[in-house]
Amino acid sequence: MTEKAVPVIVIGVPVRYAHTHYGISAYSDFDNAVKLACEILKRLDEEQVMSF
Repeated sequence: MTEKAVPVIVIGVPVRYAHTHYGISAYSDFDNAVKLACEILKRLDEEQVMSF
């Protein structure tokens, strides 16, 4: 994909003990992050993607 941009978004989920072998987060935070990602994908169209 030379000379082409790829739009990217980061959805962060708060996690405790992130710098250990395990991380703990609230299931509601994870669930809401998934819902947010789904809504973003539903609303994207080709024109928006190509504007990046």
